[in-house]
Amino acid sequence: MARTEVSKLLLWSNLQATALFLTYSLLFETYRGLPGVSAWLGLLYQGLVVAGFCFLCWTALLRRFRASELAVFTFAQPLCGVVFGSLLRGDQLSLWLGAGSLLVAAGILLVTWSDRRKN
Repeated sequence: MARTEVSKLLLWSNLQATALFLTYSLLFETYRGLPGVSAWLGLLYQGLVVAGFCFLCWTALLRRFRASELAVFTFAQPLCGVVFGSLLRGDQLSLWLGAGSLLVAAGILLVTWSDRRKN
């Protein structure tokens, strides 16, 4: 991983995935017209921010830290989903969703704190 050029890896893996998904979609999906502007903007966001920027950040972190040290932070994804869903979409936060989020955050803190104490 340390010697792989990340931008080339990202480009070719995304091109392959796009070709496969487009082929599958054309073969098995039905269409009711062209997508609207919001669909294209969502696709652009997913491609650039989610698949592009986040992958580049993740690979940069893997060059600095061990995968086992970073793995616990994948549990932060649902926390970000809850926070951004509430802030950006106005989703309602329930008591159970809040309690679950606190437990996930406590688990992340517990694992990272215990890892730091070992070093």
